Amino acid sequence: MKKLISLLIGWFVFMHTCVAQTTPVQDDVYIDTVARYNPSEHKEISLDLLVGENQRFLKRGSRDFVETPPPVISIEEKTKGDKYARVYVNTDYISIICHGINAGNYKDYSAYKQYLPNNSDVKVDSFVYPLTFQLSKINPTTLLEDQLNDEKARFFIKSIWYCIKDKSGRIVASLTIKFVFPKPQLYQIYINKDLIKMMKDRPAEIIYGAGVFHDRNNRELAKANLAPVLANDTSDVPSHLVLKSDIRTLLFMFKELNYKTVNYLEYRLGNEEWKTTANKAYPHVILENLPAGKHTLQVRYPMQPAVFEYEFEIRPAFTETTAFKVITGVLLTGLLGTLLFLVQSSRQKRKLKEEVDKRTQLQYQISYLQNQLQPHFIFNALNSIQGLINKRNIVEANIYISKFGALLHEVIGKNDKTLQPLETEIKQVEYYLQLEQLRFKFKYVLAVAGNVNTTEISIPTMLLQPFVENAIKHGIVEKKEAGEIEVAISRSNNDLHIEIKDNGKGYDVNAIKTGRGNAMVEERILALNKLLKDQSITLTTRSKVQAGTSVSINFINWL
Repeated sequence: MKKLISLLIGWFVFMHTCVAQTTPVQDDVYIDTVARYNPSEHKEISLDLLVGENQRFLKRGSRDFVETPPPVISIEEKTKGDKYARVYVNTDYISIICHGINAGNYKDYSAYKQYLPNNSDVKVDSFVYPLTFQLSKINPTTLLEDQLNDEKARFFIKSIWYCIKDKSGRIVASLTIKFVFPKPQLYQIYINKDLIKMMKDRPAEIIYGAGVFHDRNNRELAKANLAPVLANDTSDVPSHLVLKSDIRTLLFMFKELNYKTVNYLEYRLGNEEWKTTANKAYPHVILENLPAGKHTLQVRYPMQPAVFEYEFEIRPAFTETTAFKVITGVLLTGLLGTLLFLVQSSRQKRKLKEEVDKRTQLQYQISYLQNQLQPHFIFNALNSIQGLINKRNIVEANIYISKFGALLHEVIGKNDKTLQPLETEIKQVEYYLQLEQLRFKFKYVLAVAGNVNTTEISIPTMLLQPFVENAIKHGIVEKKEAGEIEVAISRSNNDLHIEIKDNGKGYDVNAIKTGRGNAMVEERILALNKLLKDQSITLTTRSKVQAGTSVSINFINWL
């Protein structure tokens, strides 16, 4: 029973307070241009405002509603009898006073209103609404306008035009009211995670519950604020807010426009697109996952020019600082450079190994082919000796054996070298020509140009002998004393040229070659070209039946 009585008493006090907000009392009103109303002072017809004290709840210690300066911003008379007023939308109470209208003359006039959206000044009679005069013996005559105090805070209402006409329909007085939205007012910043979660999940249910967290949040906010506290600062809304790096979610609570009015807002950070706060809930903004750095929160009533701004800062974590980024960048660069160096070094080692293996393989191939030439040459020489003995040319056979021994001495021991001096190669070719000349009696010429230094130039070992042997065996063998062989050595810039010509029977160079010696030489040249860098050997054969053969060996970029 006691609880029921207490509730009834509380309800009575609450209702009395609400009624007090909508009932004008002489001590709590602001009458623009009519400080003390006296009917005798207003003989002409005109319109003025009777405005209730702005946000009277503030006197009772409430922190929830937007404070503004005096509710009437301005009233100006553009032309005689035509007034223009700018009034804050959160004004508690507003009435339209009709000066010069009384019980004796009110039937001679009529009153009307019209909505003017988008600040239009165009008045169209077909859209006006008739109003009634409200007469009083002790108070000024007002317009009976019950909807005005409900409509003035609606966001879509821009302006309302009121006028009084006489019996002829002439407008004798008019008043245009422009409702202005103030800047939203911030009254609390929360960092309490529990409250922020509740406000995010159930915004309509937490309207009257924020006070439970007030003191606790103030302590948390003061502890988290790294900025120096000024003397006029409050823990609710510090003028300078610098938060620790681990606080990335904030709740900004704003005051309501009017009692029992839910006011949603638009907000943005910096130059982002405007976003809308939750409707039918206490006006608030939740910012989540904020990056480190300075931020400017902008808040306004929907589509209004008056914008509230609040600057705050979140200190970066060490991992977000420039020093960390520089250190990380240097370390990553060093690590990347090391990895690239290791990769490049590994690649170079692998390429070097592959190159060494390749060169070793080619060297082996060249040595193999070179070693194959020696048995081939010796076998042919022994056949020649056998031929001389069979012909019983004992003297010539002995001379041949003697010269053959000298040639073997020249060849054996040098065969393991890939290259040998041109001088040694020429000597070996000349020994061989002298040996074969004993059998076939041909003539030969071995010409070396004066600009060729045979001691300083090296060429592949036993490269020329197979071509000289072919010139003899397949070219001039049948001509005997009429046969001629010429070996000419010359140079052109950095290239060395060796040409071996004979006047033998010639052959078709397009025919299939069956000579093992030629094949081995060509394989050697191919292997050498793969082994050598920036150098190469080319081989050109020209032959015509009964007109002789010419073999040109060009050593490109050899000198």
